[in-house]
Amino acid sequence: MEVCPEAKNYFFTLIYGMLGMTVIQLVDAQFPVLFRELFPHSPEYMGWIISVVGLGGVLGAMWIQRVRELRYGWVLGGGLSLIGFGFGFIGLFTPGTPLMFGFLISFVAGVGVGLFFVSFNVILQKETEKKATGRVFGIENSLSSTVMIIAPLIGGGLVHLIGVSQVYVLVGLIVFVLGLLAVAFQKLIWKQKSPAPVKKEEKAAAQG
Repeated sequence: MEVCPEAKNYFFTLIYGMLGMTVIQLVDAQFPVLFRELFPHSPEYMGWIISVVGLGGVLGAMWIQRVRELRYGWVLGGGLSLIGFGFGFIGLFTPGTPLMFGFLISFVAGVGVGLFFVSFNVILQKETEKKATGRVFGIENSLSSTVMIIAPLIGGGLVHLIGVSQVYVLVGLIVFVLGLLAVAFQKLIWKQKSPAPVKKEEKAAAQG
């Protein structure tokens, strides 16, 4: 039995979104550990960095709202790549890293967060039939809750084994590559309908 493109888009979006979210959550809860290790005498740094990430996230979300046609691979994969870029460089921070550089990297990661998470929910809603919306988002919420519990525990174990900075660099690299793969193979993964071209006769009639 052939599966309709909309169902495939929903399935791949859900799997890809959960995979990306799992990898992100490996290190998201480790911010206090990282900043306590790098800046033990400046606890306010973590608050500033998180605020900048939040600002980038808001701008990324606002951009999604203004886009007329989402290209799933670009927004999901591009968002993940920006997050991976940010996490990787955050893992390279040292006590001597200029604060403005930290703000810049955190802002880039924040934009990626806004792009990825907002587009993920928008695409799920767009590709889901109205009668199945409640069931679909119930599944998504259940999976997200599971990820939120399990992934930080695994991340904590990795921090204990190899160190918090090393985990950030490793996870950043994985997330970055995961995002690039979605961009590179988006035409194979997501089947999106292209806008129908306007015929010459229709264009001439529209112009009067």
